[in-house]
Amino acid sequence: MMKKANLAKWMGLWLLVVALMGGQAGNAESYNIKVTPSFSKNGMFVTFYLKSYENVDFVCYGIRAQAKLKDNDGRMVWREALIARNIILPAHGWKEQKEEEDTETNKRFALMLVEPRIVEISDLSYRCEPIPTLVSPADGTVFNKYPRQTKLVWTPVPTAKSYTVEIDCYHCCQSNEWCTDVGKKSLQVKRNLKTTSYTFHFVGAQPGRWRVWAIYADGRESQKTPWWEFKYLR
Repeated sequence: MMKKANLAKWMGLWLLVVALMGGQAGNAESYNIKVTPSFSKNGMFVTFYLKSYENVDFVCYGIRAQAKLKDNDGRMVWREALIARNIILPAHGWKEQKEEEDTETNKRFALMLVEPRIVEISDLSYRCEPIPTLVSPADGTVFNKYPRQTKLVWTPVPTAKSYTVEIDCYHCCQSNEWCTDVGKKSLQVKRNLKTTSYTFHFVGAQPGRWRVWAIYADGRESQKTPWWEFKYLR
C-alpha cells in the first residue's frame, strides 16, 4: 500500500499536471510565418525560432507550447513554455527568442521531480499580425531647408482600415528632452489617415521624431513602430 506521504506527493503532482495542461489551441495563422520551438541540450528551457516569408513587418505574441518533462526517476509532467512579450519580426527576417523564466513553477518542479528535463514539445500556438514599416525620412536624416515641410512615408498593412502618426519634438516642452519622455503631449497625433503618407510643417530648427501604427478592421491598434528621428538646421 502506498504511504500517505508518497500519495500526497503524487496527488500534488497530478494537480499540477491538470493546471498546466489547460487547453492550448493549435496555431491557425494564414500568414507565411514559421515558428519552431526547440529545447536546449540540457533540457532546461525552450527556444522559439521565428521566420517570416512576408514582405511586411509583423509582431508576434502569445507564443506558447507544452513542454513534457521527465526526471531521473522516470516521472513525467507537462508545463507551459511561454513568451508573453511582443516580438517584432522584420520582412523576410528571423528572430531567436528564449522562453520567459517561470520561477514559481520551477520551484514547484524542483520539489516534486529529481533533475527534470524537457523531452518533448507539442501544442504550439501563437498569433502574428502585420504592422507598418517606416520608409522616409530615414532615421537620422538632417534637413537644411526652409520652409520645414516634411513628408512621412510608411508601408501599407493589408488588414488596416486606417493609420495614426505621432510626431514628437526635442526642446519643445523641456530643454534637452523629448516631450513624451517628460510626460507631456507629443507635438502632433494625426488619426484616421487612409493613405501611407502624411505631410506637415515642423515647428523649428531642432530635432523631431515620428512613429506610426495601424488600426485594424476590428478597431484594435497594432504595435507602434520604433521612433525615427530627424533634425532641421534652420
